Amino acid sequence: MFTVSKSQPIVAQCNHGIVNSPAHVLTYRTDTMEPLGVVSNGYEILQPDEAYDLVAATTGSDDVTTKWDGKKMIIQAPINRALLPGDDEVVTNFAVINSFDGTSSIYGLGISFRLFCQNQLNTAFRQSKANGTSNRIRHNGDFDYKLSQFKEACAAIGNGQRDFMKDVHTLVSTKVTQAKIEELWKKVVPHIMTFGNKDNQNEAKISSFIQYATRTYEAEREMGAPDSLWLAANAVTKYIQHNIAGRGRKPDMDRRFVDCAIGGRAMTSAKVMRAALEMV
Repeated sequence: MFTVSKSQPIVAQCNHGIVNSPAHVLTYRTDTMEPLGVVSNGYEILQPDEAYDLVAATTGSDDVTTKWDGKKMIIQAPINRALLPGDDEVVTNFAVINSFDGTSSIYGLGISFRLFCQNQLNTAFRQSKANGTSNRIRHNGDFDYKLSQFKEACAAIGNGQRDFMKDVHTLVSTKVTQAKIEELWKKVVPHIMTFGNKDNQNEAKISSFIQYATRTYEAEREMGAPDSLWLAANAVTKYIQHNIAGRGRKPDMDRRFVDCAIGGRAMTSAKVMRAALEMV
């Protein structure tokens, strides 16, 4: 992994003589001498290996990957990776986004998918801002102090994700009766569907949902998953993630994936999980 350094204040030769810019310096890679950007004299660098160590410490994972596109560096690793009863895998990730040209702050993000492109990055910023799983600092000022605070905040994000896994395992270990399963499903109906003015149509929508959830629950049980509140909640979230409206434009698979991972469907799924935890 390369390191980055700063030049002396910029001096440039032009047609009219020498131009000095004492308040600005050039950042560059020390291995290739490739210039990365023009920044202020007070710009402080978070080295790639420092960001790497921060991700490893936050996640406790040795599966740390780095993506560098010449402008931004994304270093990420899974915080949690757990197989649950049935066919579910819960994976949450943590990423540090860093640049060396002054175009962005240093970000720490808790996300539910791996970052690979700018579109995902933009969406992840919006998600993390909305749910409080991000932190950022600028590359100037009292950088050592800000960096120490940043590391503490990242540790809190990691602990929050681990707390999420505790909630999941709480649901997995909570046994249920058929009455409790149906109680949860009826409780979350307002979160997952919009009702019209006709009672018979609303009843049909609820009946269709209950049938779907029942089939999903039974299919998971046939795979060997024991009865649990997790299985009951999971049947609902699968409905949220796979249900397609009968009218209107059908989302393509990529759009639906993003929506399930960090969009509206993800938010609805979170409400379902909270409702389930309230029943423990």
